[in-house]
Amino acid sequence: YERQNVAQRQVFQRLLENEQWEFVGGGWTQHDEANADFAAIIEQLYEGHKYLYDTFRYRPRIGWQIDPFGHSDVTSTIMALFGYDALVINRIHFLLRNKFKKQRTLEFIWRGIDSNNNYYNSNNSSSSSS
Repeated sequence: YERQNVAQRQVFQRLLENEQWEFVGGGWTQHDEANADFAAIIEQLYEGHKYLYDTFRYRPRIGWQIDPFGHSDVTSTIMALFGYDALVINRIHFLLRNKFKKQRTLEFIWRGIDSNNNYYNSNNSSSSSS
């Protein structure tokens, strides 16, 4: 982006504003799910989001985590705390996937858990897990 001329930057900015282009995830990298480190995940998301906001005044709304080996429970919590509206994942247990496929319910709410064992709802507020 930095190497583009002013006209090209303006075209790209219009695409963002018109929601014809979207950054998904927005982290500096995609974090590792097999060895997920809370601080490292937050740092790489922060760095990516800071760049996108400083450069484009843009905040990603969709999380992206397609780790082929599965997902840690911390992912949904962090994505909720970062204010994502949705999260795209790649792998769920095959029995669960088959059940969802038969029911035509492949979209589901994955609620993260905070330190008080409260589930995060999609609107980022907490509710008791009991």
